[in-house]
Amino acid sequence: MRKYLFGSAAITLFFVLMLILEDYLPFRLHGYFPWIILFFFLQSALVMWILYLGKKDLRHFPNYVLGSVAFRFLSAGFVLLIFLASGVENRIALTVQFTTVYLSYLIFEITLVLTNLRPN
Repeated sequence: MRKYLFGSAAITLFFVLMLILEDYLPFRLHGYFPWIILFFFLQSALVMWILYLGKKDLRHFPNYVLGSVAFRFLSAGFVLLIFLASGVENRIALTVQFTTVYLSYLIFEITLVLTNLRPN
């Protein structure tokens, strides 16, 4: 669980650093980018808790993993739809940045789970 917590914090710190150094980036971050970071950090904490529960019941651990991936996908889609329905400007930038952060957290989660499934 510590690996997950540190990895999630590292990804979040990377995106916060991007936000701080936005003036040096070749592109502009959307105004909702801080909210995107916060959403995915909280979502990651909830997924960590789900996976922690799954480790207590190893027989059903794959179900917990699939459930956490489905939860991440559905909640991210729902939040993105809320952002887009609220009439924000520059929808393409918002969608691209939201998807990039989503995929970053998802790839981290999948690689972490795969390393736990490999035999020692």
